[in-house]
Amino acid sequence: WACGFGHDQPFQLQSERWVHLGFQSADPAKDFRGMGVLGLANLVYFGEHYADVFQRLVSAQRKRDYPLACAGINITSLLLELLNMKDEGEPATVQGRAPFDAEWGCDMFHFFCHMFYRDRAFEDMYCFCLRLLDRMYVSMDADYADFNTVLAALKSRLVEALAQRPLSFREFKRLIA
Repeated sequence: WACGFGHDQPFQLQSERWVHLGFQSADPAKDFRGMGVLGLANLVYFGEHYADVFQRLVSAQRKRDYPLACAGINITSLLLELLNMKDEGEPATVQGRAPFDAEWGCDMFHFFCHMFYRDRAFEDMYCFCLRLLDRMYVSMDADYADFNTVLAALKSRLVEALAQRPLSFREFKRLIA
């Protein structure tokens, strides 16, 4: 709430103002059911660490015609999928995976192993991907109905860049550009 409206606005659990941040209704909890607290934590991280970009994206909501908060929740889901950490059914599947299981051998996991020098590598990747999604949305002249197409295009670009096994975030950004 504070990231979008400032600290001087009293917090409201349910309000039409949540829609201005890119939630689909006045009750933001409904949008988090797929990603829960992690989806919320990533949005807050973005709003706190990239406040100027977050504010710009929020103000562009009407022009962009996609829900920013929901897009962020979808990015969290996409990153978990690329890490082979998305539970498809039984939550114990990922939690019970052995440390050296072949399922951990994905390109995204290898990339994160090289990002040990970053304190918040997952969150930084999230922020980068959300900004990239916005740029792709604009460059594709997409509208609300095209959201899944843009998200699929983002996933393809990520997969292609990660398959080249970049050794740094800078190299990854160069590959994805």
